[in-house]
Amino acid sequence: MPAQNGSKKVFILDTNVLLVDPDAIDNFEDNIVVISMTVLEELDGLKKRSSTEYEARLAIHRILGLTTRHKPGEPVSLKSGGLFILDASELQNRNVKGFDLTLDKPDNRLLALAIKYKHAPDLPSRVVIVTNDAAVRMKAHALGLASEEYEAVNFRSQVDELYREPTVVDLEAAQVNKWIQGKPITFQHDHNEPVIVRIEQGEPMTGYYSDGELRPYGALISTIIEPLNTQQELALQILYDQSKKVVALVGQAGTGKTILALAAAIEQKLLSTSPGKVYIFRPNDQVADDIGFLPGKIDEKFSPYKRAIRDAYEVIQNAVNKVKKNKRIQDFDALTNDEGGGRMPILPVNFMRGSTLHNALIIIDEAQNFSPHQMKTLLTRAGRNTRVIITGDPDQIDNRFLTKRSCGLTHVIGNMRDHDIFAYINLTQGERSEIASLAARVL
Repeated sequence: MPAQNGSKKVFILDTNVLLVDPDAIDNFEDNIVVISMTVLEELDGLKKRSSTEYEARLAIHRILGLTTRHKPGEPVSLKSGGLFILDASELQNRNVKGFDLTLDKPDNRLLALAIKYKHAPDLPSRVVIVTNDAAVRMKAHALGLASEEYEAVNFRSQVDELYREPTVVDLEAAQVNKWIQGKPITFQHDHNEPVIVRIEQGEPMTGYYSDGELRPYGALISTIIEPLNTQQELALQILYDQSKKVVALVGQAGTGKTILALAAAIEQKLLSTSPGKVYIFRPNDQVADDIGFLPGKIDEKFSPYKRAIRDAYEVIQNAVNKVKKNKRIQDFDALTNDEGGGRMPILPVNFMRGSTLHNALIIIDEAQNFSPHQMKTLLTRAGRNTRVIITGDPDQIDNRFLTKRSCGLTHVIGNMRDHDIFAYINLTQGERSEIASLAARVL
């Protein structure tokens, strides 16, 4: 291979990067992208796990399409303008000589490969390991190697801004009367988004930016669940705003994300004459490998993952009995039994490819544990007259292949935030209990 421009880099990808984004190979502009045989073997093994099967197969097929028409080890041109190398060469102990490392671990072989490329005379000396594994990044630092976390979307400087508290606007005296009368106020702002409006000597009110104007939401309509703070009131305003087809509620544990989403879905779909169902999707990462061996049908297999929804449902059921005297909602087990025709099935994402959900309200709960591809799979299931509510806490990620920057929740918010049919709010006020709020803040 001819010597490359000094400004170019060699990016060596870890397995977890391809599980987050099977098309990651194409996202490094005109640089060189390298995948080792070890990574390919790990992807092959992950085809057998239900939680990673789809992404692993996609990544393998992408690599297959790049390599089969070329000689082994030959650099392949990418549509990004860069080059791709599938490196099957044997690594020698000399690559890690002088370091406390052995080549019996996949992570160490990745590091050894980076050292090899760093010293290759006909390649750029700027070699970067791309991995979402913090331990690998620490090892790379100790070895004097550059490393970085993979981001499914390009928000390196925006992630904290994405997950900030709701915007609070203080109105000037001359604007207050106009606002109270329900009239919009000219107001320049970077994004169309919901906001909290503070008025001197008055309770905070809710509104939203839209095309250079600050508009009031008005009084909150009667809802099953009464908001406990202004942030929750703003969340409910968004949830009942039919122009918002995709709504994301983000926040730490105890801020009310799930119960607000569930209450709004039940009232708008199950307590009305609207046709269709409420579909709830939750991740099943922790026992995904074992779910096939659990006894019973799919509803019974997925029963352990329904616990959080059941708890919220019981609160809502009691509220319905008090607020909606002439309304009743079904028993939880009957309502969530998909095979029995229940109108609120709770499902894993595993079997949704190819489905289309019309006249539905879809809740994607714990979205921080879904990959970008899984989120895309779920959102592209939405059919006619369907809305989607997403809930999640980016600081509580259980999926070992994901991070705050690479998870599906960040991917959706970052890419949809400037579209009119999308709205989101980051809830920061805990209401579950003093213990829950303290634990979420300091632990």
